[in-house]
Amino acid sequence: MFQKALSGLAATIAALMIWAAGAQAAEFSGKLFQSLDGRPIHGLVFVSGQKTRVELLSKQGITATISRADLKLTWVLYLNHKVYRVLKGVVIGPLSGAASVRDPLLVQRLDMGKEKVNGYLCDKVYYKYRDEKRGKIMEWFSPELDYPVRIIYKGPDSAVATEFSEIKVGPQKPEYFEVPKDFRKLPR
Repeated sequence: MFQKALSGLAATIAALMIWAAGAQAAEFSGKLFQSLDGRPIHGLVFVSGQKTRVELLSKQGITATISRADLKLTWVLYLNHKVYRVLKGVVIGPLSGAASVRDPLLVQRLDMGKEKVNGYLCDKVYYKYRDEKRGKIMEWFSPELDYPVRIIYKGPDSAVATEFSEIKVGPQKPEYFEVPKDFRKLPR
């Protein structure tokens, strides 16, 4: 059961894996809305440079996924149960996998102009992978935030739309990006 929840959570958060280079300096929190293959998902997001925390309601209660690109790992915390899993070498947040979107050998990039999203003037960019099996991405990137505000991914097997709203810019509490000391590590 945990494995299925973890797989679903990974798929949900994979939509955030779009922008590594720009996200290095981002510091904000906000509400997260996603549509994963038409199913709505609501949560919270906290971003501090290479550290992200996404909180979602799952069958196990509130799940917090802390991605630490600086440590090359992700922690999945089941807050109601005070337990967590470690995914070493896996970063399933906004800072992972995104370099491929910037690689001109892998994608074709088309600038689509500017558009305001949730109060931020964004550069609207369309990315099409040269390998069509990998899908397409439409992104609304805020230079002011140094982060995308909206992302739409369409692939051969899934479609994910992600949007941040009620964004509050500023430093985040360091403890948001650590496993609480009273949590117990789950076996693999």
